Amino acid sequence: MGSGRGRTRRAQATTTTARASIMVEKWQDFVEEQAITNTRLADYYGVSFKKSSIAASPNPGNMPKHDLWRAQEQMATEFFRDLVELGAFIFPPGVSVDDISFKVEERNAYQGSSQTYEALTLVREEKRTSSAGFGTEIITHEAQVQWYPGQVLREQSKASNRQFVKLIRKINTAFNHTLDAAKS
Repeated sequence: MGSGRGRTRRAQATTTTARASIMVEKWQDFVEEQAITNTRLADYYGVSFKKSSIAASPNPGNMPKHDLWRAQEQMATEFFRDLVELGAFIFPPGVSVDDISFKVEERNAYQGSSQTYEALTLVREEKRTSSAGFGTEIITHEAQVQWYPGQVLREQSKASNRQFVKLIRKINTAFNHTLDAAKS
């Protein structure tokens, strides 16, 4: 018989939530096996960090920054798609690579602050049956990946840069935050 510990243990059991997982060594192995250790990822992914023609812009003062942000978004997206294809980033059931995008934007340092920083944000779209049961609604979840994405996502960054391993971990954390936000 005993002291009823079995019931206590059963009561303490929690359900596990599906999470994304990562295997950074798959990225590192890929870089070595493909002999791209010293290759700039911007070149590898065909991302141009060149400024657009300012004369063609209706708002020339803002164009260079936004071109840079689009290049960083493209580089983050291509990098992420490779991670998924390599099996270095593993989704929980029901999520696909097409549900994920990245954006670079100015964000407030904290709520109510006027101080802003550039940030890389992961955006996950979740498709749900509408509450009325007719059709599908898309719910967007966002989580910040990193302040100042230009520290990693820049023209001269090489595939072997250890900052990309840190970025993999940050992407995983941000992705899992979008799962948590969906539950609340």
